[in-house]
Amino acid sequence: MDETSEEQIYPNVPVYFFSPYVILLERKYSGAAGYDLAASNDCTIPPRGRAQIHTGIGMAIPWGSYGRITLRSSYTWKYGMDIGAGVIDCDY
Repeated sequence: MDETSEEQIYPNVPVYFFSPYVILLERKYSGAAGYDLAASNDCTIPPRGRAQIHTGIGMAIPWGSYGRITLRSSYTWKYGMDIGAGVIDCDY
């Protein structure tokens, strides 16, 4: 994907792709508050286990803002998953 099309998809936050297997961020529903992330490679997490999941993307968070990674409540309930961290500062 070239830079022009990336800027058109995400006009307020520059998004960089670091893997050929990136799954584009998207809003699944018109009323969604944010974009859905996906892993850029297959992974298995054992029950009660932990893992670092790579998305293959990077974002330039605007100064004075922060990025947040969180689960949707329905997904958390269905699959019993949780996020160990989720705030991405603009200077990270």
